[in-house]
Amino acid sequence: MDTRVCLICELEKPLDEFRAGRNRCKDCLSARQREQRHTAEYRKQNAARMRQYRTEHQEELREYARKRWAANPEKHRAQARRSRERNKDKIAEQNRKWRAKHRDELNARERQKYAENSNIRAQMYEWRKKNPERWAEIAAKCRAKFRDKAAADTRRWRKENPEKARVLDRKGKLKRRAREAATYCDLTREEEEYILSHGCLFCGTHEDLTLAHNWPVVEGGPTTLWNCFCLCRRHNCEMGTRTLYEVEEATWN
Repeated sequence: MDTRVCLICELEKPLDEFRAGRNRCKDCLSARQREQRHTAEYRKQNAARMRQYRTEHQEELREYARKRWAANPEKHRAQARRSRERNKDKIAEQNRKWRAKHRDELNARERQKYAENSNIRAQMYEWRKKNPERWAEIAAKCRAKFRDKAAADTRRWRKENPEKARVLDRKGKLKRRAREAATYCDLTREEEEYILSHGCLFCGTHEDLTLAHNWPVVEGGPTTLWNCFCLCRRHNCEMGTRTLYEVEEATWN
């Protein structure tokens, strides 16, 4: 029987224990490969080879995965579910990194979706009305999680949109006064802009305009389209808690 001496273990062994054209036996080669697999350099090279293979055979791998899934979908769903449960934290961290890296792209996609489908906002408002408790819970979590970011975004928006900020401040003030006086406020932004577009009822100016109430809020007057009219800040302060009839009566007398 023909034999050969292994260059690693220096033992004389039959030729069938050697690979063709090698001077190292199969056992020594296997042991050397096992040792290499535990080194960082080997893992790095192996990962690079796998990435290159997946890139070059992307369509083939997708087709193979689709066939395997179609052959036994329940089994693969269960495997995917178990994998997600085992690696929940790792998947969440990967998703956070991916969203941070593609934030501009995601924002542009969301803006395009809202621009193409005008019903999304209406559907969202309808869901809020049907699920007020769930919406309050989600909003509270978001405020607690993004408190600093929301405050910074609000300050930047108010600086960039001073006119809109003043309109929102006026509306918030009206709502607070209505709550304190146990009245109600159902004036929409479009209705408020319509009232303010006519200018001051007394002097006709279009500067420093405010909403005035014919039936005062402190006496229970609601903030509605039929009870509100436009006055400049000076005339609104002069009117105080009087009605239009009382102001006209005092002017003529």
